[in-house]
Amino acid sequence: MLGITHVIFAFAVGYTLKLPAKIAAAAGLLVDADMIFFLTGPSYPLVHRGVLHTPLALALIMILAYFATRRKDVSFAIAAGFISHLLLDTLNPTGIFWLYPIPMNLSLGLVSYTDIPTNSAIIIFSLALVLVSNPRIFARLRQMNLPRPRSKGYKLRL
Repeated sequence: MLGITHVIFAFAVGYTLKLPAKIAAAAGLLVDADMIFFLTGPSYPLVHRGVLHTPLALALIMILAYFATRRKDVSFAIAAGFISHLLLDTLNPTGIFWLYPIPMNLSLGLVSYTDIPTNSAIIIFSLALVLVSNPRIFARLRQMNLPRPRSKGYKLRL
């Protein structure tokens, strides 16, 4: 998926789980730090969607985050963002290494990462998830007294 899709989806997951959502969003993009390997040209596992796109990397980063901050919520927010990224990348034909160090990509192969309709749908779903998980937003919308569409009384005739 596109970077913006990863960030918004990770934010929504963190927000819904009542974790620091901005940290989850940053972690959702952190996984793609391995893009730097495109410039240096090394081989597996130092490639994009290589070692950083694994549950092993997630575990190490969570442990480091916990020892650096001594805050479970930060560590769990990083995990939420990281896992959301891995799940979205599993939709791509390239997939990720869920069973690392076994070099076997697991993929659902449903969509290309550049597929705009899919990225848009994930972003819309993420925004809906944030709205649904915060009832105060709906309360504010009701207080705004927005005009409601009026029915024109059309009847379906068969």
